[in-house]
This record gives sequence, C-alpha cells and structure tokens, in this order.
Amino acid sequence: MPILQGYTTQNDKWEVLQDKELVKHDLLMEIYTQKGECDWDPEFGSTILSRIFQYKNNAVKSTIIEELTNIIDNNEFLSLQDISATEIDKGWSFTIVVSYMGDVPEEWIIPITEETAKEYISNGTMPLI
Repeated sequence: MPILQGYTTQNDKWEVLQDKELVKHDLLMEIYTQKGECDWDPEFGSTILSRIFQYKNNAVKSTIIEELTNIIDNNEFLSLQDISATEIDKGWSFTIVVSYMGDVPEEWIIPITEETAKEYISNGTMPLI
C-alpha cells in the first residue's frame, strides 16, 4: 500500500504517482520551476535554470550544488548521500546519490541544460535519468 500518492499531468495526461516516483516528480518540479513563477507560492522553485547561460566556473557550480543540496535537504523523504557535477555541452549534469525513506541509496542524474529546460517547460516531462 502506498504511503504517498499524488497526481500529475506530465506527458499531457493525468497520471497517479506514488511514493518514490511522486517524490522524484516533486523534486524535479521544484528544480525546474523558476522562483517567483508560482503565484500561490513565490518562494517555490529554484534559481538553477537562470544559471544555464552563465560562464561555467567553480563559483556557479558551487552555487547550483548548494541550491540542489538545500532543496533535497528540505524534502523529508530524501536523504542526500553525495552530489557531484559534470560540465556538459550547454549546461551541467548533476549526479546525486539519495536515499528514499532510509532505503538503499540510488544514483539519479539531473541534467541542467537549455534543452532539458525547454522540454520540461513545453511538455511537462521530467528529465531525470
């Protein structure tokens, strides 16, 4: 029996998400939503996408890692074990190792690129690898 259950319209249809899949969805929703974009909660979201066009350097990488860490740490269902960044064409790829509700840690890859931002914004898909 699921502990968590929620709904989404990702992929242009209503879907029911449960447990870890719902937490992944919510995590990516917060990462890919610009702060101030949601009228009902202007503090929801992140500033990560605004950094796509900044020069790739350690300061930008550290800022994104800090924001990702804060988002994950504020999620009561996830425990961050590790986070690392790799420069990729037109953005970054972040590898996070998280544990869902104390379960075995998993590696998730979060691409932060112009393409993933456009795809997410245009059709609601979640680019978690």
